[in-house]
Amino acid sequence: MVKKIKKVEIFIGTDNLVDYHVPIDKEIMELPRIKGANLVGEHGLAFFINIYYDNEKYILLFDTGSINCTVLNNFTQLNLNINEINAIAISHGHYDHTGCLIKILEEISDSQNLQLYIHPDAFCERFFNRNKENTKNKLLGKTRKEIKSLEGIFYPQRVDYNSILKYIKKDNLHLTDITTEIFPNVHVTGEIPRINNIEMVSGFYYWKSSEREEFTEDDEILDDQTIFIDLGQDKGLIIILGCTHSGLINTINFIKNQFERKISCIIGGMHLVNASEKRINETIAYLKKLQIENPKLVIVPLHCSGIKFKDKLKLELRNVYDLGVGTKLTF
Repeated sequence: MVKKIKKVEIFIGTDNLVDYHVPIDKEIMELPRIKGANLVGEHGLAFFINIYYDNEKYILLFDTGSINCTVLNNFTQLNLNINEINAIAISHGHYDHTGCLIKILEEISDSQNLQLYIHPDAFCERFFNRNKENTKNKLLGKTRKEIKSLEGIFYPQRVDYNSILKYIKKDNLHLTDITTEIFPNVHVTGEIPRINNIEMVSGFYYWKSSEREEFTEDDEILDDQTIFIDLGQDKGLIIILGCTHSGLINTINFIKNQFERKISCIIGGMHLVNASEKRINETIAYLKKLQIENPKLVIVPLHCSGIKFKDKLKLELRNVYDLGVGTKLTF
């Protein structure tokens, strides 16, 4: 018999925004007013998720924030115990979602028994180009040495496979390129098909292997994956996003095609910060249709969603909230 989820609590462990005076829906949201002054934000994202069944509770950490490890301070302030975490899932290999992973594994007293869910491409070497003079033609086909000599290249720490195995049993390391169940009715998507042409990824670069010198390639960020939680026919699905490099429409359609449910909440990074007007409009039109299917649908754009998109979304849809670090949502 499949275990039914009785309650889900989602804490925003870290995000770009710290603001505990924003408007909320008091039925499902709680702001960290007592501890709020001690919370810290950074360019990153992490969620601490409590999942309650009849006689059991599991805790999932989805993403680990960025390299400043603000998430550890925030969990302490919110009285969230990382030693109680049962599983960690990583949305993709970028530094702002994996930066504190190793530190968290170091801090957890019995990390060997943790389950870790991560796409194999999350271990690839990547860099970020912050200089417009470094055109695509100038970057593709270059070696690591040539790339690192250019100005405006940000080369952050990456997720290292061997370092993880110092803390996690190999049998507990799950390489998720397909949809995988973490706990009963809690899944990670694995790779998401890129069907909608307007949501194609561009402007990212990587090297596929660290074992030998290879040339720079376009990075489609195929490791991008999302958590979804099935609360049953009445309550529907909670969708928790990392950065949604696969595209919000692609991601939601992929989940809906597997689970015929209405959607009760979409929360996380939606990566529309540099999106065109056309893409923003198409995305909002799509979300409007979802809110017609379920008028109570709650949308919480965080992290990389973009001010332009968020402002327009709040004008055109209901139940859109600008939440930040420490906020608790209960379903």
